[in-house]
Amino acid sequence: MIYNSALKNNTQYLRGYPITNKFVINDNIGFKRNLVVEGYHENFDLSDCFYCEPPYPSGLKIFDERSGERTKSYSDFCGQFANFWDVVGGRPKFAVASKQLLKSLPKPDVQVQMRLNANIETLSCWNAEAPNNLTSDQMCYYLGTKYNCLGDPTCGYGNSVISFIKARKTNTFVASDYDGRCISVLKMRLENENLP
Repeated sequence: MIYNSALKNNTQYLRGYPITNKFVINDNIGFKRNLVVEGYHENFDLSDCFYCEPPYPSGLKIFDERSGERTKSYSDFCGQFANFWDVVGGRPKFAVASKQLLKSLPKPDVQVQMRLNANIETLSCWNAEAPNNLTSDQMCYYLGTKYNCLGDPTCGYGNSVISFIKARKTNTFVASDYDGRCISVLKMRLENENLP
């Protein structure tokens, strides 16, 4: 499975891709954006729900190295992510967030267990509920049966948004990552996988 993970696990990190700044394919939008430096983008106004797997403290430095970006501190990331979450407002939001990041966010309405890369993680939910004990791909597919456009500001290789659009032919996404190579991989997947 390809997944832009900082963990040493069975996921595959892809190297050698060029940087893609933006693409639009069948109303799906992918773009390079540094959440800490650039914040919320109006493209996300199209999203009626949000799902993301933001970096944990130990992974942020690895992602910085891969992307060629530099984040001052994890606390700075948490503050800027909290600003983004605040702008999203009352729309349904779902995040696999570190304990430190959760301290910067409003208390979740619900928390459920979810499997992410064979690990049991906690999915925090705001303005919505979600079923227990799904995989991350199953969770995003489930969200695709409830909502129309998924926003993911830390999309990596786009597993979340790919699973979401597989649920219904009319679903779309808005996805960003500060690593433009991840956006290239997402674009390639969208062009090459058998998607609705």
